Amino acid sequence: MNGQSVTALRADVDNRITTGGQVTRKVLNESWAAMSSQYPDVQVTVGGDQAEQERVKPSMARNFLLSLFAVYALLALVFSSYSQPLVIMAIIPFGLTGAVLGHVMLGLDLTLLSLFGLIGLSGVVINDSLLLMEFINRFREEGQEIEQAVLKATLQRFRAIVLTSLTTFLGVTPIILETSVQAKFLKPTAVSLGIGILFATIILLFLLPALAVLQLKLKARLSNDKSAPTSE
Repeated sequence: MNGQSVTALRADVDNRITTGGQVTRKVLNESWAAMSSQYPDVQVTVGGDQAEQERVKPSMARNFLLSLFAVYALLALVFSSYSQPLVIMAIIPFGLTGAVLGHVMLGLDLTLLSLFGLIGLSGVVINDSLLLMEFINRFREEGQEIEQAVLKATLQRFRAIVLTSLTTFLGVTPIILETSVQAKFLKPTAVSLGIGILFATIILLFLLPALAVLQLKLKARLSNDKSAPTSE
């Protein structure tokens, strides 16, 4: 290539012992680092699946952030509020945390397919949070107190949220438990979506009501401050 000789180093990795990423890092950071000074004209680059992952990850991260901004804008229009969408989307990081913990428990590396599962997980988490917030607002419009409205909405949506999460998890469980080569290809996506949604649901049922109470009380206090007469 360009008048230079090229040597490709390939290997089949036993995923039960190590991963392709770990082998690559060991070769570059240890083996090649120790001998690079002896061959100053030699350039070492990563190719194949790992190079493709490094190329796709930045664009996927950028597009994911753009999609989150679009979701925020839509929620802000629906709820006529700038703060309630933040309450709804605050659960997303906990879903991502659950997905990472699932990978750790099963001994899996975060791959490009894991990111696909994380994106799908974010959609499910937003949907559950959206429905709960909608019921809270509905009960508030009926004149109920903040704590009462949040408690009643959480109790009414409890079954629907839990069933949504359980059915999502059970739907991908066969892929998570499968040991065939074909299933291992999709396993990171299934782990991100399945285990991530279980973890996020537990957090959602406790954290979102608490955040909703804080947001509604702060909004009420700010409204009272604005409506209070000023003394001259």
